[in-house]
Amino acid sequence: DIIRSDLRLDDPKGTVCLLNKAIFEGLARMRMEVAELRMLRWTCGKTMVDMIPNRVLRAELDVDIIIDKKREGRLIWFGHVKRKPQTEPVRRVEALLVNGLKRKGRAKLRSDDILK
Repeated sequence: DIIRSDLRLDDPKGTVCLLNKAIFEGLARMRMEVAELRMLRWTCGKTMVDMIPNRVLRAELDVDIIIDKKREGRLIWFGHVKRKPQTEPVRRVEALLVNGLKRKGRAKLRSDDILK
């Protein structure tokens, strides 16, 4: 119901539009967790019918949340880039100013936006 309250009808035909990026990220996170828990249940030989809580499955297999592990990997990669000297091409691009017209529409997603 929380997700339904954050959605709005865009036109009379009933096309649904997401209001902001946070809702989309929340849905993606839920899908990732569901897929992860399916794999954990399959690994243990359990099903949803067994009604075993997610935390018990994680404790039984001694695994961390996959989303946190993905974030950790991104931050490790980002740290290795930040440790490079300013003369490296990957670091020079950070301070690069491009002359020209700004594109119309929504701005493209950058690595800095993902790491926040």
